Order: sequence, then structure tokens, then C-alpha cells
Amino acid sequence: MKSFWSSIKSGISSAWNWVVFSSADPAKLSLTVKGYGSLAIVNIIFSTVLPALGFHPAFDLNTFADGVSSVVFYGASAITFIAGTIGAFRKLILTAKGQN
Repeated sequence: MKSFWSSIKSGISSAWNWVVFSSADPAKLSLTVKGYGSLAIVNIIFSTVLPALGFHPAFDLNTFADGVSSVVFYGASAITFIAGTIGAFRKLILTAKGQN
């Protein structure tokens, strides 16, 4: 039974390392983590921090500043999502080629 749990632990550790660390340089974070992590930060800032400070960029689009903040939010969200997705696809392709 001990070897079963050892193999489970080893599999989880391998999967974690595969997702978190870069294929090109294992000392660095992967683009997938950087992209989706940045997306989370953008969403936290725009959904909790700015409203807590009195700014409501997603709710009041009547002023120019609110329109600009919405463009920044959606632009940053799109860029970080694309970066994370590219990182995930690159990692899958490198793994399929046996280079990871």
C-alpha cells in the first residue's frame, strides 16, 4: 500500500512541476502560470480593490474615465488570458514532442 501512495504523490508532484515550471528554463515560472496569475490579479484589482476605493469601472460607464478603465480592464484581461493559453498550448506541444 505504501508504493501506491508513493506513486500518487509522485504523480501529483510531476503534474505540479509540469504546470508550474517553464519548459525552456526549469528555474523560471511557466508562461501559463504567469498569464493566468496576471489575469487573476487584474480581476482582483478591478472587482474588489477599485470598488473599495470608490471607483466602479464596471458599473458606471457614463464618464470618460469609466470608459477608459473598462478598456484597460478588458484589454489587460484579454492579453493575460492569451498569454496563459499560449503557454498552456506550448507546454502541451513540447510534451507531445518529448521535449519537456
